Amino acid sequence: MVGWCHSMRLFILFRMVFNKRLVLFDFDGTISSRDSMFHFLQYYAGKPLFYIKMVIFSPFLILLKLNLLSAKHTKELLFAFFFKGVPVKEFNKRCENYTADQLHEIIKPSALKKLKEHLESGDKVYIVSASLENWLIPWVDQFSQLGLIATSLVAMNDNYSGKISGENCKGLEKVNRLKLLENVGEYREIIAYGDSIGDKEMLEMSNRAFFRVFK
Repeated sequence: MVGWCHSMRLFILFRMVFNKRLVLFDFDGTISSRDSMFHFLQYYAGKPLFYIKMVIFSPFLILLKLNLLSAKHTKELLFAFFFKGVPVKEFNKRCENYTADQLHEIIKPSALKKLKEHLESGDKVYIVSASLENWLIPWVDQFSQLGLIATSLVAMNDNYSGKISGENCKGLEKVNRLKLLENVGEYREIIAYGDSIGDKEMLEMSNRAFFRVFK
């Protein structure tokens, strides 16, 4: 009887290990219907000031489109333009309020349903996003066992300067950051959901890749 119980435990453990799946969701355009960064900035500044600032900032966006400015540098300039010198606690509180009050408006129901299905199935699930972790953390914290890999900011003297910590979490950086947290070889299957060129490497490393599947 003892031997049978031991064998059963080994069988269950084997199935748990063998059936492990890693699931990766891009956020902006995949789970959300629009870019959460601009949605947040509009909330943060208010619509009138947001549009004025974006007109002023537009030359940098043109340089980005012409590949004369990197995505990381453009984002750092944009973040500095909107909230350089803002205290960390104040900024994070605004992010929490945005997540509670506004972020749900741009979440795709079909993507949210699929995310919950993977979590309920016991899959290891990550949101992997180029957006800032500051407003994604409160959203991710609603779900048990959901991980987050996202862009983070450098704080200096308890204030944000707009500088990004490390690399912008886009393209190959998504894969690099994931591999710092997970031994991807341990998973029998990797599933990824994305919607843009910034998800290319993440989709290519997966066994099953889904591109723009959520409406």
